[in-house]
Amino acid sequence: MLAILVGLFMVPYVQAQTTSITVTQSPSQVMQQANGLTQPVSGTFEMSYDGLPSGHFLIIIILYEDTHDLVTGTITSSPDPCIPQTGLAGSSYAQSAFCVLVPGASSGSDSLSSTLTLNETGLVALGAVAAMATKQYGSLQFDQGSRSVTTFTVSVQSINAGLTIDVPSAINVTVDGTTQAPGNVNLSFPPGTAHSITVPQVVPITNQSQLVFDHWSDGSTQTTRSVILQGEVILTANYVTQYHLTLTDPAATGSGWYNAGSTAQISVPSSEPEPGVLGILGGTQTFQGWYSNGELLSTSASGTITMNGPYTLDTQWAPDNSMPIGIALLVLVAVAAAAYFTFRRRTTTEAPPQPLPQQQPPPQQSLPPVEVPRTVRQFCVNCGTSLPVGSKFCNKCGAQQP
Repeated sequence: MLAILVGLFMVPYVQAQTTSITVTQSPSQVMQQANGLTQPVSGTFEMSYDGLPSGHFLIIIILYEDTHDLVTGTITSSPDPCIPQTGLAGSSYAQSAFCVLVPGASSGSDSLSSTLTLNETGLVALGAVAAMATKQYGSLQFDQGSRSVTTFTVSVQSINAGLTIDVPSAINVTVDGTTQAPGNVNLSFPPGTAHSITVPQVVPITNQSQLVFDHWSDGSTQTTRSVILQGEVILTANYVTQYHLTLTDPAATGSGWYNAGSTAQISVPSSEPEPGVLGILGGTQTFQGWYSNGELLSTSASGTITMNGPYTLDTQWAPDNSMPIGIALLVLVAVAAAAYFTFRRRTTTEAPPQPLPQQQPPPQQSLPPVEVPRTVRQFCVNCGTSLPVGSKFCNKCGAQQP
């Protein structure tokens, strides 16, 4: 039976000559319920027919246009009754929008009313079919030339509204306090409900790269926000990639995080004090160039670098030690001079020892005549020391004797 109905519906449209069915009122929108079906929706149609052969009748069915399955529901008609089909060819259609109308004349018109329950969501396309048929050997035989079809659509909203959040694969999204797995999030909630969404401001990728939140697809720049689901909501969290610039010279400026592809300004003094004691003594070093992994990038003390990735820049310097060398020479000269003058001062302040006067031998004299010896004594005229008789010098004080 179903195959016959499908075949009836799929026959290419030919302008009906003996039947005509049109929609006079159809539901435009309906909400899906928790059981997956919609609430019953109503529609009305007008059908006319002409030249109905004796022993023939009219069938009215409503199908899903994409699958050609029968729609659950009922159809009534006036003035001629439309008899619901409770079972044909061993199949039950008691719950389907399928009925047989047996007019009392070969031509006429009827008003049809339908009550339908749909099991699909989205924009559902339906087809109402009217045709003449007869029953032979327990099967329906359709007069294909009598078929007429009218189509209409019903918008079926899901009982749950979808929430889709698109983020980079490394991002964890938190929805209503629950952290989701990294990457895109697909959830569903009852329509009209409010939900909180949070994404991280900064997500480290490596020690030298990171993702930084920029904005949502709807323009919001808050990492924490709320949405009310009146229907399907799709949000995209846009992140920018940042790379770190490391300048190893403490005097250099420009270190920090930069957006991928942006330009970083770097600068260092053209000369600076040498480290350590030489710098204290006035030693300087002159900038020679910026280096990355040993490769010279620039010899300018100030410049730019495009941040297409993380960079670590070293500087090289040429030392200038003329000042400390000069100071060292001056110090050496001063020390030598001080030592020399100290030595000279010591030698001039100490009195040299007086040499002892040499004793002159007494002059040779002729011996006087021997006389009776008598006691004779001589004393130094200066210090009073007893001297041998005839002494010309005092051996104690060095004074010359008369």
